[in-house]
Amino acid sequence: MDESARNRDVAAVALYALGIERPETMTSRVPANVFVDVKGQDRPIFRDPIDALLSLVLWEITLLTAWF
Repeated sequence: MDESARNRDVAAVALYALGIERPETMTSRVPANVFVDVKGQDRPIFRDPIDALLSLVLWEITLLTAWF
């Protein structure tokens, strides 16, 4: 894995493994070399707290819809 991987990237890795597209507002990403076909994804940067909150809500919705 690349050295910039973080704990929060687990969510993006799980979504990728399940075949669910990661929301663009999600701050986690799939690090390089976790999967053979992934070279690594850019990590979005949010400076606005409202954008960060929206990212969290969309992430939760994505996870909830994956279960149903």
